[in-house]
Amino acid sequence: MDEISYLRAFEYVKAIAENTRQDQSVIKKAIKVLYNHKIKGEKAGAKLRMMISKINQVGKLDEVFSFIKNQADYRNLSETEINEVIKKLFGNYANDAAMILFDNIDEWTE
Repeated sequence: MDEISYLRAFEYVKAIAENTRQDQSVIKKAIKVLYNHKIKGEKAGAKLRMMISKINQVGKLDEVFSFIKNQADYRNLSETEINEVIKKLFGNYANDAAMILFDNIDEWTE
């Protein structure tokens, strides 16, 4: 990951991550996962910022994704059903990034 892209992404998400007490290492890993799937810089940061703002009252980003994953496994949800849940939770703008994070959950959650 190039440093400039990382710094831009982190700058976009830093304030809300700190204000909502997100785990910094989780956010940094999420940025890396998005970068590896071609969502970089400001776009990655903006999408993460939107996801965090949508779940602000619910909990931390990694906890929400882990909950979705556990429920999807328990209920044997199809990929289409999972995509609908994620789209309803995070909206259209961040849906692609949210699906990347969901599909790669073991790489960025603790």
